Amino acid sequence: MQFGSLQKAAAALAISQPAASKTMSELEACLGLSLFERGRNGAVPTPAALTFQRYAASCVGSLEEGVIATMAQEARTVGRLRLGILPSLIGQWFSEAVGTYQRGWEGVSLQIVTGGNAALLQGLREAAFDVAIGRISEPATMAGLTFEYLLGEPLAICVRPDHPLLSSESCTGPELARYPLILPPAGTLIREAANRILANVGIARPLPGIETISVSVGRQLTRDHDFIWMVPEGAIRSDVAAGVLRPLPVSTAGSDEPIGLLLPVDVTLTPALRGLLGALRDACKRSDGRQF
Repeated sequence: MQFGSLQKAAAALAISQPAASKTMSELEACLGLSLFERGRNGAVPTPAALTFQRYAASCVGSLEEGVIATMAQEARTVGRLRLGILPSLIGQWFSEAVGTYQRGWEGVSLQIVTGGNAALLQGLREAAFDVAIGRISEPATMAGLTFEYLLGEPLAICVRPDHPLLSSESCTGPELARYPLILPPAGTLIREAANRILANVGIARPLPGIETISVSVGRQLTRDHDFIWMVPEGAIRSDVAAGVLRPLPVSTAGSDEPIGLLLPVDVTLTPALRGLLGALRDACKRSDGRQF
């Protein structure tokens, strides 16, 4: 009706005229009515066809709007993913995961934001992140979130390659206590683990030092000064391999903290997000238990 002839309508729909004629015949059979009066001058719409056209046009318009809205939503969901992560967890395994993911999902922009564990949990609740990598927390702060264990990350105690402690025969508590420390912020789970290690070697009150979760800050200060840095092992594995930092022979047994994927309970697992989660899981499996 819109184009005035079945041939023009078929061309607009990019189908053959016989296919358009067959579709029209099936529609008339469903309605039990004739929609066109066919004669020498072509097909003329019947009153029933004119009535049907008003509702059909509205329906087609709604379908077009639905297709546009769905495609736009898919573009927002698949075109960009937002990942929150503790800065101390950005080590070799994470780099491998991101590299693998980027090669398989080149069309996806991955926004990576670092922050403390409390900030990551809050960001997930506020839909600022699609997924986060961090530590499980108290039940009250985990409401509406899920935790999937990836790996246990122990602490390491490291210094610069020419630190005086490396020339000592042993690293006892009194020797360690002579140097300032770089520690995770007070009140965090990782700081509690660091405190237990210090207590085990007889350091109840360490010298005033630096509190930070920034790996770049800790790395630079440790390389330039006599600081002793307590940091998750994975964050400095490449530094140790390159000879930039050296671990001290101090036991950190029992400092493993469970690291995992944090997701909202009602998260929509798009193909792009599933791919990211898979890359992170696989990288963790390859690195779990790796030592210096």
